[in-house]
Amino acid sequence: MLKTHLLETIQNQASFASFTNQEVSDEDLLTIAEAGRNSPTELYQEKRTFTIVKKKEIIDRLVHELGQALNKENYNFFNPAALLIISVPEDSPYSLFEIGSISQSIMLASSALGVGAIWSGQIPYFSDRPKVIEIFNELEIPENHYSLNLMALGVPAQKIEAEESSEEINIIE
Repeated sequence: MLKTHLLETIQNQASFASFTNQEVSDEDLLTIAEAGRNSPTELYQEKRTFTIVKKKEIIDRLVHELGQALNKENYNFFNPAALLIISVPEDSPYSLFEIGSISQSIMLASSALGVGAIWSGQIPYFSDRPKVIEIFNELEIPENHYSLNLMALGVPAQKIEAEESSEEINIIE
């Protein structure tokens, strides 16, 4: 039996297919970004950036560029209330590991707050597009940074209860 709030949060995470039009409070967005910022880092502590985008016009432009890169017309990326863009220095040798840790922390914090979080590892496929670079410059993301992850945040429209995993766990004695 689970006895801690964190373990309950991990075990009770659910999926969802879309967000409502409800806003997420700035306080919750900052708490979620702070959870990511507090994730482990190796050499580049305090050199990562966490950019929260609530402005619908910018979200729509980024989502449009992602859809173009994926050859998907009318791509909507779940219609989020906000996007959280995590970027790291280009020369970061541990960026893949750090992004994974950051994403998990964000997912757990979001779940604990009742906010939905969906990550997209597709950003490397479009981050070199001129319009995306222009938007990143507009958002003051450092030029020597790149992003491996884009987190869509919002209030889930309908929870889909997670199915029990069939993955094996083996204990070897």
